[in-house]
Amino acid sequence: MSPHIISPLSPRETQVVRGLAQGKQVEAVAKRLNISPNTASAHLYKAVRKLGVSGRAELTLAAIRLGIVKCPCTKHVVEPEVTA
Repeated sequence: MSPHIISPLSPRETQVVRGLAQGKQVEAVAKRLNISPNTASAHLYKAVRKLGVSGRAELTLAAIRLGIVKCPCTKHVVEPEVTA
């Protein structure tokens, strides 16, 4: 993530969102982060509320726009939203 972009997510929420945006299931993300699936789900719930999205597709798009993940589906650069 670029240093000038401020993410509304905590570092752990960012890790969970990044894993889910890459197509991993909650259980796989939890295992990789060495946390319980319930904890990963709680981080996911908080991230979804903070970003005001519903569903994995919207979550992934928000993560791309925030610069949390790179868009894997195109060669075009998606400009992150910069907050003042």
